[in-house]
Amino acid sequence: HGSPGLDRQQLSGEGHRDRDDLPPSVGAIQSPQRPGMGHRDRPRGIALLLALLAFARASVEPEGARLIVSEVCDGAAANKYLEIFNAGTAPAPLAEYALAVMMKGTQMWRGLPAGSMLAPGAVFVVAHPGADSHILRRADITFAFLSNGNLQSCLMHGARDAHTLVDCVGDTHPVAGAGWDVCGTHAATKGHTLIRASTVAIGNRGAWLRSAGTSAQDCEWIVREANDAASLGWHTFAITPAPELLGSVKLPELAGDDASS
Repeated sequence: HGSPGLDRQQLSGEGHRDRDDLPPSVGAIQSPQRPGMGHRDRPRGIALLLALLAFARASVEPEGARLIVSEVCDGAAANKYLEIFNAGTAPAPLAEYALAVMMKGTQMWRGLPAGSMLAPGAVFVVAHPGADSHILRRADITFAFLSNGNLQSCLMHGARDAHTLVDCVGDTHPVAGAGWDVCGTHAATKGHTLIRASTVAIGNRGAWLRSAGTSAQDCEWIVREANDAASLGWHTFAITPAPELLGSVKLPELAGDDASS
């Protein structure tokens, strides 16, 4: 599913810095005093500075690479997986990406393998280690903290303290016991398989409500029953011009779990 010979080292990083974590010097910066400029204008200048610092820390995806979540399944028991597809025109260095699952206010972070490239048209599968063998045979790595259908799961680009949201399933507001509605199907993220529509070539950048839509006509997904893994390991992509479908390569062995919170 990924490129051959993947080296399973994970990304690691520190947690997000908020405003209180910025160096003291940042908080001490004063906007230049101009005639007629009162103290009330200073917070505006500091806010702008903070926004610029946050923008500078954001990561930039590799040119030509365009990863999306192409399939996600919350099946019976541990039959859970998330499939990533390169809808771009250039190989994507997987070491620059990670999967993050929000669990009880903690971000469970799973870096993707270092030293590997995901070719245009290829897929990469993250599965639960307890999934059935027919899922594990198609998996590239395992991750025990995959969503039960009610936890936001996001593909990230960059490190923990400097990353960009690439694509998400679910939003930042957890759904107690149930999943999110998708394409008009109630709680479709739980107990279903979601397949990305073949016309979607760009991740939702965290705009989950727009991605989920309200009907089959305005959403970005196809809702199937749980445990429907018939299309796992490949993805139909209908954008013209489409990247050359290079297929995917089975890894010699599964990587174990390595999550940091």
